[in-house]
Amino acid sequence: MKILNLFGRYDAQLIEAAAWGNAKAVKKALKHANPNAKKVGDLGFFAGQNAPRNEDTPIMAAARNGHAECVRILAPVSDLQTQHNTNWESALFVAAERGYLACVQALLECPQAHYLCKMMTLDRGDTALGIAAARGHAECVKALLPLSIPGKLNSECRTPLCLAVSECLNPSAAMECAALLAPDTKFPSLTDIRPTEHGKKPQIDPLAEAVAAENAEMAALLAPLYAQRGQRDCVNPSLGLAVALMKTRQTGPWALSGEAAHKAWALADMLAFHAEEAFAKECLADAGPACLPRWCAHQEKIALSLIVEEGKSSQKGDLFANAQGAFDPPARGARSPRL
Repeated sequence: MKILNLFGRYDAQLIEAAAWGNAKAVKKALKHANPNAKKVGDLGFFAGQNAPRNEDTPIMAAARNGHAECVRILAPVSDLQTQHNTNWESALFVAAERGYLACVQALLECPQAHYLCKMMTLDRGDTALGIAAARGHAECVKALLPLSIPGKLNSECRTPLCLAVSECLNPSAAMECAALLAPDTKFPSLTDIRPTEHGKKPQIDPLAEAVAAENAEMAALLAPLYAQRGQRDCVNPSLGLAVALMKTRQTGPWALSGEAAHKAWALADMLAFHAEEAFAKECLADAGPACLPRWCAHQEKIALSLIVEEGKSSQKGDLFANAQGAFDPPARGARSPRL
C-alpha cells in the first residue's frame, strides 16, 4: 500500500466512507479531510464492487453508488464546479447514468446545479440529461429537464432525444424518455441533417433513427410532432428510408407476402400521413398502392368529399340563379302582372 501522510489518510477514509454510504464515518472524516480530494492510485482497501474510480471525489464516490444521504452531507462543503474525473464526469453525471434519482435530486438542489447540468464529458460531450436518456432513466430525465437544455448536441450531433431513441435498450423506457423530451426538443430541419461544404457534421434526426431501427411505435410518437410544427418536409427522408427498407425485402427467398407484407409496410403507410403530399405520391408511384393502403384510402376519401362538395356548390349555384331571376325587376316598358 502506498504510504500516505496524515491528511492523505483522512482524505482516503472520507472517499471510502462515501463510497460505502457510511454517513456517520463521512461526518467524522470531514473534520480533518478535504471534501474536494480525489482518489489517485490503487489502494488496497478500495477493493470491491463499491470501489470509487480513479479521480473520484468523495461526493462522486457517493453518487456513483446511490448514497443520497452522503451526497446531501458532502454537497454544501464541496466545490462541485471543479469536481470531475479525467473524463469530466461530474457527480450529477454519474448519478444520472446509474439512475439514482435521490442523488440527482440532492445535487439539483445545490447552487451549482445549473453548471452541473451544462457540463459535458470529454469522450462525446454527453450531459447528465443525455446519459439519463440513453440509459432510459425516465424519472431522472424528468428531474433534469427544468435545468437542462433538451436540444443540446453532443459531439456526434445527437440530442438527448436521439440518444433515447437509438441507445436505450428498454423499449418502454425509451418511449417514456422520448415522450418527456420531444415537446421541448427542436427537431432538425432539412438543412441541419445534410452535410455542408465546410465540413460541418449533419445533425442526427431522431425520426430517421427510429425508422432505421424499424421502431414503429417511436416513429408514431415523433412523426405527428413534425407535422404539427410545420416540418412535413423533414418527414420526407424518413418516409423514403422506410420505403427503401421495405423494397429490399420484396425480393429474395425471404420476401414477405399477403398479410405479413401489409404489416411490414405499416411504418411507411403511417409516415405518408405526416410527410408532404407530393412526396408521398412519389413514394406511392414507386412502391405501388398495395404498399400504402391506408394512405391511399384516405386520399380517395378526400377526393370523393371534394367531388361531393363541388356538386353541392354547383347545385346551390343553380338554385341561387333561379331564385335571383324570380326577383329581377321587370324590363322598362313591360307591364307588371295584375295581382
